[in-house]
Amino acid sequence: MNSVFFTPKYEAHGNKILGLVQARFPEESTRLFHTIPALKAGLKRVHSTGVVIIIVDGEDDLVELALKPGIPQNLAVVVVLPDRNEEFLRVASALSPALIWFDDNSVDDLMTIISRIKLEQNIHREELQNLELSWSDDSPHSTSFFWYSMKSYSRRIQSLPEIAYYA
Repeated sequence: MNSVFFTPKYEAHGNKILGLVQARFPEESTRLFHTIPALKAGLKRVHSTGVVIIIVDGEDDLVELALKPGIPQNLAVVVVLPDRNEEFLRVASALSPALIWFDDNSVDDLMTIISRIKLEQNIHREELQNLELSWSDDSPHSTSFFWYSMKSYSRRIQSLPEIAYYA
C-alpha cells in the first residue's frame, strides 16, 4: 500500500506525485490523506510494506508527523521538502525517512528511487517468507510466528539469530 500526504500549498505538486505513483504501481492501492491525524490513523491499520510520501511546507507539520503515534516501521517514509533549509532537514530526519527529497529535483528521478525502495521491500519480504518455509518443516507453529515477525519487525529483523531472539 502506498500513501501520499501533502499540505494545501503543494496541492499541484502532490497531485502530480500521486498520479505518478498510481501510474507506476497500478496493482497496489494508493491512498491520499489530507490531514496528519487522518494519515496516522490510516497507517496504524497497515500491516504490509509500502511507501509513505510526505510533502510539507513547514516545520510544524514535520514535528506533528514525528510525534507519537509514529509511522509504522514497515513503511518506507519519503519526505519531500520545499528547500534545503537546515531546520527542515533536522526535523525531517526525526521521521527516520528512507529518502529526503527536495522539491527542486526531478520528479522522474524520485519515482525511480521509490521503485528501488519498493523492490528492496519485496526482496526483504521474500527472504522472510523463505525463512518461514524453511523453518515450517521443523516446527508446526513457526509459520504464524514468522508471518507476525514480517509484519511487525520488517525493518528491524536482519538475520535468523535476531528472529530466534524475538521468539
